[in-house]
Amino acid sequence: MKNTRVHALAFGFGAALVLTTFAFLYLNLESIEADAGASEFFLSCATRLALVHNLVLVGVGLIAGTAAAALIFSHRIRCTEFLYRYRWPIALGAIGIGTCLGISGSSLGMWYDGSGWDGTLFGTARSCRSDEFLVNTPMAFAQGFDDTGAWPYFGETFRGTTSDMFIVYGQPVADPAVIFRPFHWGYLLLGAERGLAFFWCARVVMLFMCTFEVGMLVARQRRGLACGLALLVTFAPVISWWLDVNGYVEMIVSCEVMLLIIAGYLKTSSYRVRIALGLPFVVCGGCFVLTFYPALQVPMAYLFFTMAAVYIALHWRAARLSRKDALIVGGFFLLFCVGMAYVFGKSWDTVQTVLSTAYPGHRADCGGGALPLLAQYPLDALTPLRSFADSLRIDAFASVYDFFPLGILLSLWGVPGERTRDAYLIALLALSAFLGWYCFVGFPEFLAKLTLMSLSTGGLYSKAFIAFGLTNLLLLIRGLALLKARPSRIAAAVVAIVASGAIMTGSAAAFSWFYNNASFAACALVLIGGMYLLLRSKAGADGALVAYLATIALFMGVLVNPVQIGAAPILENKTRAAVSAINDANPGSRWAVTGEDSSAYADLAATSGAAVINTCNVYPNLSLWRAFDPTGSYDDVYNRYAHISIEVVHGETHFGDAAFDSFTLYVNPSDVALLEADYLVSTQDLGLFSTDEVSFAPLGEAVNGRTVYEVHLQDQRSAV
Repeated sequence: MKNTRVHALAFGFGAALVLTTFAFLYLNLESIEADAGASEFFLSCATRLALVHNLVLVGVGLIAGTAAAALIFSHRIRCTEFLYRYRWPIALGAIGIGTCLGISGSSLGMWYDGSGWDGTLFGTARSCRSDEFLVNTPMAFAQGFDDTGAWPYFGETFRGTTSDMFIVYGQPVADPAVIFRPFHWGYLLLGAERGLAFFWCARVVMLFMCTFEVGMLVARQRRGLACGLALLVTFAPVISWWLDVNGYVEMIVSCEVMLLIIAGYLKTSSYRVRIALGLPFVVCGGCFVLTFYPALQVPMAYLFFTMAAVYIALHWRAARLSRKDALIVGGFFLLFCVGMAYVFGKSWDTVQTVLSTAYPGHRADCGGGALPLLAQYPLDALTPLRSFADSLRIDAFASVYDFFPLGILLSLWGVPGERTRDAYLIALLALSAFLGWYCFVGFPEFLAKLTLMSLSTGGLYSKAFIAFGLTNLLLLIRGLALLKARPSRIAAAVVAIVASGAIMTGSAAAFSWFYNNASFAACALVLIGGMYLLLRSKAGADGALVAYLATIALFMGVLVNPVQIGAAPILENKTRAAVSAINDANPGSRWAVTGEDSSAYADLAATSGAAVINTCNVYPNLSLWRAFDPTGSYDDVYNRYAHISIEVVHGETHFGDAAFDSFTLYVNPSDVALLEADYLVSTQDLGLFSTDEVSFAPLGEAVNGRTVYEVHLQDQRSAV
C-alpha cells in the first residue's frame, strides 16, 4: 500500500510539473528568451515567474495537479477503460464545448489594434502563419459578410470581382458542394465567429480520433501504441504549423475515415450497414479530391491505396461479398462521379486558369534534394520556443517527428528476424523506398510524370516527405506491435543512443544555425528518451510511453498555435469598421488598399464585405492586370497566386518587387481609373497625388494610420 501511494505521488508530482511548466511557458511564450542559450532562457523564466499571477499558477498547478494526477494514477485502469469506452462521446463533447466557447488556434491576434482584449488566452499569434490570418480566415469571414449574400459560391469580395470561392482556397459556401467540406458546416450553421471555432476544434479532435482508430488496426488493438500514433500525427510539427491551410488535416482524416469504412464494410454482413457506409465514403473521397493540393495529395493517395490494398487482401475471403456488393460499390462510385462533375462543372474555368498560371500551375518536380530533412525532425521539439522560428520560416520545412530510422530498423528486424511475412510491413517498406527514392534521389522525368509524382515537390520544402514521415510512423507502430521480445534495457539504451547520435550529428551538420549547446543537448535527450521507451514498450504497459509522447506533443505541437477566444481582433478592428461603415452605405462599391502593408490590409478590409481589388489573388484577375500591361511584358509577374501591394507614385506605372507569391503595382495617378476603384484605403497622403484627371478626397480622420479616400475622376466631376 505504501509503495502504491509513493508511486502515485511520484507520478502525480511528475505529471503536475510537466503540465505546470507547459502552462507557464504557454502563457508567457512572448516573453521567454530561448534563442541565446540556457542561461538567458532560465533568466527570462525566472523574471516571469516572479510575477504574482505566474506564482499563483505554478503553486496551484503543482498542488492541485499532483493531487489530481495521483488520484488518476491510483485508478488508472478504471480511468483508461472509461476514456476508451466513451471516447467518441467525449470527443464530440469536446468539439461542442470548444465551439460554444469560441476556441480556435487562429493567429488572428496579429490584427489586434490595441482596443479591448485580443482574445489570446494562451500562446502567441504567429506572424509566419500569414497564410492563415492574412488569407484563409479573412476569406472565410468575407464570405459571411459578402454584399451579394452570405456564403456565395461565386463571391465579390476577394479580388474585387466575381471569384470562385470554393475550389482553390476552399471556403464555406451555401451550395450543395459544401457536403464535401464537412468542417465548413459550422460556418453555415453558426456564423463566422463560431464557425471558425468549429473549424479548428472539429479538425483537431477528428484527426486525433480517426488516427487512433486506424492505429488500433495497425497496432493490433494495442491502445497505447494507437494513442501514441494519434499524438504523433495530430501534433506533428508539420500539422501544427500548417493546421489551417493546404488541407493537410482534411487529406489525412479523409484517408483514415475511408480506410475505417473499408474495414467496417468487410467486417459486417449486413447490407443495410454496407449501404449506409457508402455515403460517408463518397463524402470523404470528395473531401480528399477537393483539397486541390496535388503536392501532398499524390503521395498521400499512394499511402492510402497501400493501406487499403493490404487490408482488403487480408480480409477479402472472410467478407462474403456478392454481386450486391458490386452494385453498391458501383452505385456509390457513380454518385461520387456525379458530385465531382457538379463541382468541376461549376469551377472548370477556375481550374483552367489556375493550371495556366506561372505559380502554382506550372509546378513539375522530379524530386531529390530532401536528404537533410531526414535529420530535421529533432529540432522540432524546440521550434515553438525559438522566437526566430517566425522570421526564418522554420514552419516551411517542419516535418513529422517519426523517430527515423527506428521504424525501418524494427521492420527490417521483424520481417526476416521473426520469420514473419507481415503484409503491412512489406507494403509500407516498399512505399517508404518509393517515396524515399523520389525525395532523396529524384525520379527520371518520365517516371515522375508516369507516377504523377511530378505534381509533388522535392527539396527542403518537399511535400512528399510528409507522406514519407507518416509511412515511417506506421512502420514504427506496426513493427512494435509485432515485436515478440522487447530488447533488454542495455540493448535498448545502446540502440537509442547510437541511432539518436547519428541523427543528431546529421541534424547539427544540416541545421547548425538552429542549435546552441543547450538546444542541441535538449533535442538529443528528448530523442534518446523517446527511442528508448519505444523499444522497451510492451502490451499492457504502454503508460510511460504514452505519457512521454504526450509531453513531446505538448511542446512541439500544442505550443505552436495560440488558444484564441472569439474573433475580436478582426470583427472589432477599427480599420475594418471604417471600411464597413462606408461600404454599408454604398453597397456594390469597389475598393483598393495602397501604401504600407497594403496587401495585408486589403484582406482585412474584405472581411467587412467590401469588394477589394488587391486582396490575395488565389488565382489572377488577368483582365484587370493586363489593363496596366497591354503588351504582356509582366505576365509572369501577375499571372500567379499572389499577395498584391499597390503604391501610388508620380513615376511610370509598372509592376515590381516580384516574388513567387507576391508583387507590387506602382500606379501613376493617371492610371488609377484603370483600377475602377471607388475608394482607396491608404497610409499615403493621396491628396499629394491629385491631378486634373483624378482627385482623392479624404473621408474622416485617419484610423490606425490609414485614411479612406473617395476617388473622383474628371468625367464624374464634369457630369455633376
